[in-house]
Amino acid sequence: MRRGTWERYNEEGDDSSHVGALKTAVLKSIARALESKAENPTGVLDFDETCGLSFYEEVAKFEIELIKQALLCTKGNQRAAARLLGLKTSTLNTKVKTYNLDLASSKRRDS
Repeated sequence: MRRGTWERYNEEGDDSSHVGALKTAVLKSIARALESKAENPTGVLDFDETCGLSFYEEVAKFEIELIKQALLCTKGNQRAAARLLGLKTSTLNTKVKTYNLDLASSKRRDS
């Protein structure tokens, strides 16, 4: 039976507080999405029928926020952040480059 991402992350000796912080960030993000849905139960986000909504832009925004939170939790360590997110390190690195994310700010935050 395959072990889950969280179990592998914890077994490798990484600080479990990072996992808790990432879980908290993800839950807050979900809560914000649910609040938005509660305020406007007929649509996703602020959907404007005349303009529409870019699905891929919204997915990218969510993905960027998750990556930023993982990098903050791991003090900019992409390998650890990739493990938190259940991604290969090369996949996370590609996304960091694609979205032009600033790794220096992730490292400085907890310094």
